[in-house]
Amino acid sequence: MTKIERCACPLEGHPFAARLVLLAAALLLAASFAGCAVTRPHRSEKELDLAHQRIVEEIIRDRVEMSHIVVNRMLMEMEESSSDNETYDVLILSGGGDYGAFGAGFLKGWGTVDDPQMTRPVFDAVTGVSTGALIAPLAFVGTEDAYDQAFTVYRNPGEDWFALRLFSFLFKRHSLLDNSGLAEQVKESIDEGIIRAIAEGAGESRYLAIGTTNMDQGMVKMWDLGKEARRIVQERKPPERFYDIILASTAIPGAFPPVEIDGDLYVDGGVTRNIAYTTDQDYSQSAFNIWNREQSEKAWPKMRFWIVINNQLGTYQRTVQPAWPKLMTRSLEMAIRASTLASLKSIELAARLMNLQGRVKVEFRFIAIPDDWRPPVEGSFQKETMESLAELGFELGSDPSTWRTKVPNPESPTPGNGR
Repeated sequence: MTKIERCACPLEGHPFAARLVLLAAALLLAASFAGCAVTRPHRSEKELDLAHQRIVEEIIRDRVEMSHIVVNRMLMEMEESSSDNETYDVLILSGGGDYGAFGAGFLKGWGTVDDPQMTRPVFDAVTGVSTGALIAPLAFVGTEDAYDQAFTVYRNPGEDWFALRLFSFLFKRHSLLDNSGLAEQVKESIDEGIIRAIAEGAGESRYLAIGTTNMDQGMVKMWDLGKEARRIVQERKPPERFYDIILASTAIPGAFPPVEIDGDLYVDGGVTRNIAYTTDQDYSQSAFNIWNREQSEKAWPKMRFWIVINNQLGTYQRTVQPAWPKLMTRSLEMAIRASTLASLKSIELAARLMNLQGRVKVEFRFIAIPDDWRPPVEGSFQKETMESLAELGFELGSDPSTWRTKVPNPESPTPGNGR
């Protein structure tokens, strides 16, 4: 299988005439075999309403549980610390496909920083979406071996991660690519030992969350992988559900197969939220409000947000051909970057507001691939490109001054690299 066949857009890289012939054949055959597509049992509106009610109740329950986990973690750190410099550290890993190599490299490089104020901490909470969902479990474990694992995997993409399955697509019509190779890589990287370490971290009130998109209900769904890991370890549950959640978060619609979990269909979390974190302090059951009610005599520890964007914030110019694969790819790229900027801005403003109110000290930092970086070769999941990003990430991660604290204006034509 060639690297071209592993591109997010499988026709990318072929000569124009070949792409045209292949696309025309695919469309004609798809029309001919329209009745052969794999379908799911149809659910009535009432059944969907009941499922929606169940999922909303789960989301509310999970959110309250998360708030209590945050409070418990802060109290544990206060009891174990002999100083007044406790910090609650949150790592947020965005989506970005093969550009996740940047985040893997950055996290490894960050481990070389000696400055006690900027050294890579043991994270109290980690969230990941899409490619960030692949890195997040290893970052949550936080050992040098775990960071090395992520760095090595992203510098050496497997030839069998993705395969073009044209006739499977024509008959099943759920995705252009078979990602069974990637699924095996996930199981190899996040093995029994890693799952056990995640369960141990969850037992210390640390939080690992993965973002997905529920296609049936049209909403974001955050999964507590710490809870899932503890079920596997303590209740001897099989790990398939754990892996399904990660693969669901990476399932780019149309490119990779969706994943059915508990009767609902899930795809890439970046569709609904490329940065998985909420800063809603008005919610009565938020960690901050629970703290104020139950621990009002104690000062809230300093919070530090560390956000790794596995992409560029600017959109560099290019000549876009008026063909639907090119237009769709470019449109999706622009939409996700706009959403990322808006989410970044929301967290930045929430941090600024909390600092102005004097209720808690919040530090906000993020890093993104520099806008002037260009891939050395065309196509997705190319080894040369992923090596370049991993090395760039390592270089920037080793230098604390590369962290940024001011989000560019989303309305600006060129967001740039503001500090």
